[in-house]
Amino acid sequence: MPASQTKASSKQLNSHYKVVIDAIKQGIIIPFLSSDVNLCGRPKKQNGEPVDWQDGNYPPSSYELAIHLAKENDWGYVNTCPLCNTTDNHLPPECPLINKDTITKLALANVAQYLSLCDSDTLEAMLREILESKYSPNPVHQFLARLPSLLKDNDYAPPYPLIVTTCLDSVLEQAFQQANQDFDVVAFIGNEMGGRFLHTPFNEKPILIEDPQDYEISLKQRPVILKLYGGVEKADSGQFTIAEDDFIDYLTQRSIKELLPPSLLVALQEKNRRLWFLEYSPSHWNLRLILSRIWREQLYKTDKRWWAIQEHPERLDEKFWDKYGVNNLAIDSLEAYIIELEKQLKSQLTTVKKPVTNISKVNVPAPEIPQRSRIFISYSHKDSKWLEKFKDMYGRSTIDEGDLWWDDTYIKTGMKWGEEIKRALASTKVAVLLVSSNFLNSEFITKNELPPLLEAAEEEGLTIFWFCLTSCRYTRTDLGKIIANYQAAYDVNKPLDKLDPQQTLDSSELNDALVEICNKLDALINPEDN
Repeated sequence: MPASQTKASSKQLNSHYKVVIDAIKQGIIIPFLSSDVNLCGRPKKQNGEPVDWQDGNYPPSSYELAIHLAKENDWGYVNTCPLCNTTDNHLPPECPLINKDTITKLALANVAQYLSLCDSDTLEAMLREILESKYSPNPVHQFLARLPSLLKDNDYAPPYPLIVTTCLDSVLEQAFQQANQDFDVVAFIGNEMGGRFLHTPFNEKPILIEDPQDYEISLKQRPVILKLYGGVEKADSGQFTIAEDDFIDYLTQRSIKELLPPSLLVALQEKNRRLWFLEYSPSHWNLRLILSRIWREQLYKTDKRWWAIQEHPERLDEKFWDKYGVNNLAIDSLEAYIIELEKQLKSQLTTVKKPVTNISKVNVPAPEIPQRSRIFISYSHKDSKWLEKFKDMYGRSTIDEGDLWWDDTYIKTGMKWGEEIKRALASTKVAVLLVSSNFLNSEFITKNELPPLLEAAEEEGLTIFWFCLTSCRYTRTDLGKIIANYQAAYDVNKPLDKLDPQQTLDSSELNDALVEICNKLDALINPEDN
């Protein structure tokens, strides 16, 4: 199955950088790394593929580790293509395994399972030798290691709290050491009984977490690296979680609540957390296992703000991310992506506003800068009944007080509607979007109203406040995908028309939903009253 060729546009990326940076500054983002992150920053071969891990000081990806283990020690492991029905010694040139356009790449779990049955001690020794080696951290590792100091130096607290990884190597830890950044490691130790986590506080001896409910790990003192499959820290304590049987034990024995301390579990499962998957491929069943194990209740809710960043996502990856309601961005280069993100983050953190002076030059009037104070309602005229219902619920008297609330029903006879809309857009502080199929299909909205609102949200701090009136394919349009970067004001799985089966606009469930939406808008407009 060929990889996707649809890359994120520069506008999508700029909008994405903004929301990621906002989440970083708030301390609510959790990066989630898979071993494919280890391909970042490598030179390219003539065919465009990254150079092999053994051709430089690079940590292997799981695919590279699988190939290496399969070829070592003449264990007789044979890789068979399920599509060509032949072995790797007789694959035809058009074979998808050779072209790497296949649903099933050589799986590390499958190779490790075979080798563990042949000689588990030798496999363990080989893995320890490979994974304990010192490799050069790549741009992703270096960025994450520099981030806590960058935030702290610019008075953002708390520092970066939690990084989750399925990598078995210790390259991320090496990056933190090189950056002189303190950190803790919490790594899984697998066994037939489901295993335990091992906590290694900075510069202290490891502690086996026997009773997670009574174990405290502070996320305010130091960053924590959470290694869900373990790593070299546990080499003398138990098996690597790497073979198929290891994952079966991992899944079937103890629940995640019985393994992780509450402080870490809460951080992972809090609704406002922003998960940031870097080169994480859900087409691999063992990586999907993690998603289901930790976020089973949240996984299929589409109101969460999670992002998946991949250079070459398989179409199966895209199908899974769409199913989970995750905003999936295909990019040209993870290295370029991280460099640009850090550049924009530094620019925002270190920007110093010039002090305002009362001294002005004679006869030179100050330029008129529109003050952003209005609430702008963007809606389709085909949804006018919903606009009126929303205004009724918010309170007509409240709306009509002053000049803060604006929609195009306020354009009076004789006014130039184009100029009025431009003026309203320029003074908007909060944009309320009534999203529906009519809204997304409105050429005027998508060409004239949304672009300046989204641009102001990126550059001037305008707030996007949106909810779904009806079921619609908002994640299938470019502007819809940008809107989806902003938290919906109400569960997108419950569009308002579904709460009113008789379409009377007066069901109790609909009214309750509108009250909740209006309260959230009120709290946004008048935070001092809350």
